[in-house]
Amino acid sequence: MKAIPFFEAIAVLIGTIVGAGFLGIPYVVAQVGFPIGVLLILGIGMVMLVQYLMIAEMALRTEGRHQLAGYIQLYLGSRWKNFAHAILLAEAYGALLAYVVGSGRVLGALFGTSPWLMSYVFLVCGAIVLYFGLQLIEKVDLLFTLLMGAVVTLICFVSWSQIRFENFLSLRLEGLLPAYGVILFSFGGAAAIPEAREVLFGHEKQFPRAITIAILFPIFIYSIFTAAVLGVTGAATTEVATIGLGAKLGRAMVASGNILALITISTAFMGLSLSLKETFWYDLKLPKREAWLLTILVPLILFSFGLHNFIQILFIVGVLFGGLLGIVLVFASLKAERAGKRKPEFVVPYKRIFGAVLVIVFTAGIFYGLIDFIR
Repeated sequence: MKAIPFFEAIAVLIGTIVGAGFLGIPYVVAQVGFPIGVLLILGIGMVMLVQYLMIAEMALRTEGRHQLAGYIQLYLGSRWKNFAHAILLAEAYGALLAYVVGSGRVLGALFGTSPWLMSYVFLVCGAIVLYFGLQLIEKVDLLFTLLMGAVVTLICFVSWSQIRFENFLSLRLEGLLPAYGVILFSFGGAAAIPEAREVLFGHEKQFPRAITIAILFPIFIYSIFTAAVLGVTGAATTEVATIGLGAKLGRAMVASGNILALITISTAFMGLSLSLKETFWYDLKLPKREAWLLTILVPLILFSFGLHNFIQILFIVGVLFGGLLGIVLVFASLKAERAGKRKPEFVVPYKRIFGAVLVIVFTAGIFYGLIDFIR
């Protein structure tokens, strides 16, 4: 029975990390070349592993239940409260919007109907699941995580005979920044750390191992999925990778590829929307139903006003909001080492050195991202 919370915590983390960004990685890797793309996946994955371990240690140093905004306010003071909430809300709503856009394209390809209509269908279904909360989402995430691994294996097996190895040889640095932004977005799952902390209550010593597995899994899945897609579609890789792959490999791949896409989007949407709802509920003290309504209403409005550019949404959320949130969380984690009132079950070594590296990486991404956006 002790193993059940451990695997559920892994599933909650993976379910939040692996989402719509997964589908955009092959497209941006095609712009820089496979060797650089794989190095970016590995490097950013390791950077995020360190950050998540620091956040987990901060959570274990803190008494009571909090979401990320609550930790930031607790350790950086009330002056950071509004800024932290603004970043978190912008990042979360941007990510939820990306999931809504991506789901519409996937469901539209699966059923041959309007992507616009299917985005609304997905949002309604997600709202219903969110209403019932953490217990249902834990079970669904665990099932979907297992299905994700199985379908990726199937896609790689079917794609193998169609792979052209010359598609892996190109190198182009001009697409480096978009690739960085989309891949950074694709490892964004800090909001699930408090949820995993709840799942592991009484089993806190398993926390670092659960986080490590939850990061290594997407590194592996992203790499082999990108290899399978890029090897088949090359320069013709589509923004939502499974759509172009299905066009190359036939109707069976359209079905299996887009089922995979729907699984990843669904798990990420449920994990992130739950975290956002609980931010309103726990940290802002709103009633539960109002918290649920606010979580669903904003992405609905943004989508209805025509924000449908999938890759651009991923890039902005990953580089700008993800970077800002990453920097603030580094400082909160360092402050928790001095001000935390609970002895943690593990401690991240060389925290200040790792924190400095994280701040440099996130700041560089924000700086170059703003320059690119202005251009």
